Amino acid sequence: MTSSRQTLPEAIVDNAEKKALLGDEMVRLRPALGVSTIAWAEILTELLIDLPTAWCRVNVELKDTFTHQWAARYGVWNHSAGKTRAHNKLGMAYAWWALHEVVGLSHIELSDSPDFRGTMILPESMHGSPTEVKVCGDIGRCTPVALSNGLRTLRLHDVWISVIDWESQVLIRFGYSPSEYLFHKMWSGLVEGYNHNEAIKRIFFCDGCNEWSITKKSRRDFLEWSKSISVRHPTSRQTV
Repeated sequence: MTSSRQTLPEAIVDNAEKKALLGDEMVRLRPALGVSTIAWAEILTELLIDLPTAWCRVNVELKDTFTHQWAARYGVWNHSAGKTRAHNKLGMAYAWWALHEVVGLSHIELSDSPDFRGTMILPESMHGSPTEVKVCGDIGRCTPVALSNGLRTLRLHDVWISVIDWESQVLIRFGYSPSEYLFHKMWSGLVEGYNHNEAIKRIFFCDGCNEWSITKKSRRDFLEWSKSISVRHPTSRQTV
């Protein structure tokens, strides 16, 4: 099997660099669903930077031949209206590479909003054996709605992948459950007797690892936010 040129993943730890990547290369920030550009930037900064996540960059040279191999075996990916042929070619090239050229995804489906979904076997052993996690991602710059749609399906340890171009990718692994977090934010102010302690555990605690997967500061900030929300329903307020 021919392998493309690749360098080792590079951790991204600087928040300013993350924000620049998010706004300049990963997301096409614009108003959507009644939410302004500024509000979307704040929402995505909270979910992808302020809350516990691990970012890394992968530099890899994808090849045109990967596009042809994908199309021959799985069929041409005809994306939604308005997408260019170059975008579709990159998507097929990435899908072939991730599935067949490296120890990467164990399953992938090209779709829309986000552009692909799949599964990945984490390289480290978790829960006593290798762990398969869910993956969502997009080719090029995605809309805030596409990213939000993907985050609503991801849980603790899952991964978002932005394929920036033919030579670079950004991977974000979650130290919390985005789907549970978003559900909690939506319902905590609406439902009487909402169990904040249980919500915190679902969002941040890994039963398989038997440990909290977030920093003390992140947990403290989240607990403070939960307390402020629960004040709306004094009868349901709990000591956290």
